[in-house]
Parts: sequence; C-alpha cells; structure tokens
Amino acid sequence: MLEVIIAKSVKENFISFLGSNQCNTTSGHDKVRRLSIHSGGTMERRTFSSKNIVHTRSLTILNSTEKPVLIKFSHLRLLRVLDLEGCGWLRNKDLKDICKLSLLRYLSLRNTAISQLPNAVGKLKELVTLDVRETSVLEFPKGITRLQNLNHLLVGRYAYYTRTQSVKHFWWNDGAKVPLGLGNMGALQRISHVDISTEKSSNAMGELGKLHQLTRLCVVNRKEAKLWKPFAKSLDEFSNSLRYLMVVDDSEQVEELKFLAYLKNPPLSLQSLHLVGRLTRLPGWVSSLSNLASLSLRQTYQLAKDSFEVLAKLPSLVSLKLYDKGYTGRALFEEGWFPQLKQLAVDNLEQLEELSFRGGAPNLERLTLYFPRVPRGGVNGIGKKKLPKLREVEFFSVVIESIFDQVCEVAKEYPNHLKVTREDRPTTTEAAAGSSEQESTDQVDMPALRCKDDEATPAWRVQPSTCPHTYTL
Repeated sequence: MLEVIIAKSVKENFISFLGSNQCNTTSGHDKVRRLSIHSGGTMERRTFSSKNIVHTRSLTILNSTEKPVLIKFSHLRLLRVLDLEGCGWLRNKDLKDICKLSLLRYLSLRNTAISQLPNAVGKLKELVTLDVRETSVLEFPKGITRLQNLNHLLVGRYAYYTRTQSVKHFWWNDGAKVPLGLGNMGALQRISHVDISTEKSSNAMGELGKLHQLTRLCVVNRKEAKLWKPFAKSLDEFSNSLRYLMVVDDSEQVEELKFLAYLKNPPLSLQSLHLVGRLTRLPGWVSSLSNLASLSLRQTYQLAKDSFEVLAKLPSLVSLKLYDKGYTGRALFEEGWFPQLKQLAVDNLEQLEELSFRGGAPNLERLTLYFPRVPRGGVNGIGKKKLPKLREVEFFSVVIESIFDQVCEVAKEYPNHLKVTREDRPTTTEAAAGSSEQESTDQVDMPALRCKDDEATPAWRVQPSTCPHTYTL
C-alpha cells in the first residue's frame, strides 16, 4: 500500500524523492514542490538541476551525514517547511541563510549539532513551529520574541527505557532559558521545556499570563525556590486554557513544589499532569481534576499515603506512572478505584511495600514493571479474575525472576489475549500476536512523507531508570 501511495504522489508531483533506491525520482516535472532527500550512500551525492527546486515549498532531509549537492538555502526563497532532523552536517553558520527564508512556517533542527540560534531567527515572521529538541541549544535569543505567529516552541531531550516507549525520561539540563518579552508571543500554544534557573528566565515566566492560547507547558527549575514565584503568579492568570502541565524541580530542598498547593486559580482543565520534586501531599485541587487522563509522579519522596486514594477516585484517569521515589507504602487497588485506568507503570519504587489488585482498575490493559527488590507484601491480584482486560505485562531493566514467573503462570488464564515481555531477553510468553502501541505524548506531526526503509530504529534500550540527572514524563 505504501508503494502505491508513493507512486501516485510522485506521478501527481505531490512529492519527489532523492537518495532512496526504492523511490528515487525528481524527473518528469519542471518544478519540484515537495522534496524529500534520504541518506543513501552514493545516491545521496547524485546531482540534480537546481533550477527544478527553486520553487520547492517543502524540503525534508533525513539523517544525512553530508550536505546534498546543490542544496543552497539562500536559493529556496519559497520554502514553507524545512525538516533537517538528524542532519550531522548542519552547523550554526548554516542558520544565517535559513533565517532569510521569510515564508518559513515549520523549522525542525532536531537531533543536530546546533548549539545557538542567531538573533536573526526573529525575521521568520510566519514561523509556526520551531523544533530544537535533542540539540545543544540552552538559551533562546531575544529575537525569538518577535515571532508573533509561533504556536510551538520545542526544546529538550528524552531517553526511552522500554520497547514500547511507555517509560521515558527528560534530561533536565537540556531545557532552554527564555528572554524577557515572552508575552509578545501571543499565538504560543505549546512551550517545552523552559529552564527558569536564572533570574531573567524566571522573570520571563511572569509574562505567561498574556498567553491566553497556551495549552501545553513544561517548566524546569534547578536552583532555589524563589525562582518559582513569577511562574506561580502567571499560572493563576492563564490556568483556564492549560491542558498539559509538567513541573520539574531539581533543587532537592524540602517541599519545593509546595507553591502548587497555594494557587488561587489552579488549572482545573488539565488533561495531563507530570510532577517531579518533593511533596508531602498532592495539592488539594488535584481531586477536582475531572478531566485528568494522564499523571506521572517522580521523586516526590514522602508523599502521604492518602494521596493514592485521591488518585484512585479521579474519574477520567487512563494512565498512571509512578517512578523512582514517586510513591512509598502500599499501592492497593481496591474495588471501585481507578475506574478508567488502562495503563500503569511502576518503575524503581524502592520503598513500595506492596502492589495488590483487589478489584480496582478493572479496565487495565497494560502493566509496565521494574522492581529493585521484591515488595515486602508481594505483588498480588494479577490474573483474569481481578484484571479481566489485561493485554500486556512488560518487564524492563533488572527483572526479578520470581515475579516474572508468577505473571507468566497467570498468563495462561488469558487465552489469546495476554502478552508478557521482558527487555533483557526475547519474550517467553506471548499468547497474542501483537500488542497495542504506546502513543507518544511529546510528538509533533511531521509535514513530509518518508519512505518506509528510512524509518529510525526505536530509541529504546535496556538500562536502569536511575541514571543521574534524568526526569520522567
């Protein structure tokens, strides 16, 4: 089917390809509107007429190690979309010509060697999406505040720890500082991840109240608690529009996230909430999050046990992820609790005393587990009687054999449904032919078609989730 779509697209001049043995073609059309260049050894060096591409509106170059022949950004004045993800040849000096593309609406520099954006980026007045994730950009220039049409400002880096990417960690030192004047960017809908560890960047957060279209926000603080004050004040002003909030505190001081409990106008429309930092109890308004579908907790340390019951009564919660030091005590899924929960991740909870399913979470489909030790009260209730809709149990990092064998045994109760996997060796129990894929919560649609033989290898790897300086979403 993909081959048919590609052939039809090429025939109608919807898209042209270079560099892929399977779909290499720019011939037959005087003007190339959408061009996708794939890494392909000597094919990548194949020359083509530059006059054919001066009318190009969309250019995608995938994981290229050297710049394709005759590609000069200064000649591509009509470009609307430029995707350079994974281009190892891209350097800061190349941005001089890119910043002259005044019609550009989408710019991806993801996973490149770019370390600094020029102030001239402010000339890209039509830009809607700027993606500098997985780069070394640590601070945005003042010129970025002139981008009044920008909707998505993306920075940061993740590490994935399971094959399904159900566990991912944000590297806190890859956030970027923002300049004063952020309030001028009234079209912003998504900002991730802002580092407010300096006074200037912290003060810029005081302008968030002017961004009434903002729906997704990720904020990181690696210094003292006072840097949260401008952010907290703004959060009271624009909270009604917010749907996704991630707050990361790495100061390791006592209760640095307690400011969340004193919000006058908390974000009650949240659909996704991710907290990293010390808390003794969840903010009282969490119990009122009737639309909350996804929640993760990490390094909250001494979170009160009654907080678990608060989570259990959230009517729309579909995904719950409890990470390193994110919960202590007994995790009991009582009858009537977690009515909509479909995914549960338990990752490296050293002080977890027991994990038991007692009739709660009746709709649970995926269970992802890593135990540093066997919980004192054991792991109980996994089976068709208590979890009738369970489809997959996924073990990762160091696997405790007794717990794995226990789950494999109860898998026999699920004919043609339950799949049990582990990362350190091939699956030993697989009753189902496949499993549902985990949808990424930090994914941006790419604007250009890519050939199937150029798909990247999944970024999962087997390693403990306690690597230093990482935080989890």
